[in-house]
Amino acid sequence: MKIEITNLKKVIKGTIVLDDINYTFSGGRIYGLCGKNGCGKTMLMRLIAGLIYPSSGTIRIKDKVLGKDISFPESVGMLIENPTVDQTDQGAATQLWMLFLNNVFES
Repeated sequence: MKIEITNLKKVIKGTIVLDDINYTFSGGRIYGLCGKNGCGKTMLMRLIAGLIYPSSGTIRIKDKVLGKDISFPESVGMLIENPTVDQTDQGAATQLWMLFLNNVFES
């Protein structure tokens, strides 16, 4: 599986957060994003995860355009920010929900 990012742009409240991003992630590899605070790493990850949509440009996953052909990537795993495991009932419910979202269990 590959993820192709073409001419990606994200504008929030009139501020350009990402501009003209082009990159292809090949399948079967692990990637990390490095950069200064506020440079757009998390925003890019949120876009690839389908949590938000670009202002312009495309993200193709398995030749399907995110936000048009598919709403969320079918089988992309990512860790955004710092993982936390909360020991409350709410934390357990959240972890279970994430397993369902990642097709670990069938509903």
